[in-house]
Amino acid sequence: DDDPMTRGLALRSFTSLRLPNIVEYLPGVIQAGLRDQSPYVRKTAVLSCLKMHNYSADALASSDMVNQLYTMLRDRDPQVVTNCINALNEILAAEGGMAINKPIIHHLLNRIKEF
Repeated sequence: DDDPMTRGLALRSFTSLRLPNIVEYLPGVIQAGLRDQSPYVRKTAVLSCLKMHNYSADALASSDMVNQLYTMLRDRDPQVVTNCINALNEILAAEGGMAINKPIIHHLLNRIKEF
């Protein structure tokens, strides 16, 4: 669909379904949302990663979404970046949260006025 609101709401609805066999379809749909041109759809896809982690941590671990969330810390939209930080902290809570390094800190500090 051409309307980003429709795509975002469809993604939110799809990832909210609590069906056991839906987990196999989630990675492809979420990956497409993470690459979408609309910030609303990307933000929704980031939150969908967190839902997928709650459904099946193994499915999220077997996909490359955690690395993609780290890459999205450089997204141009501050809401997407904020949701990436929150999602990474929650997904990686067992490991102490999101890994912070010098380049990430410099990048986020340079953009602090946008948040």
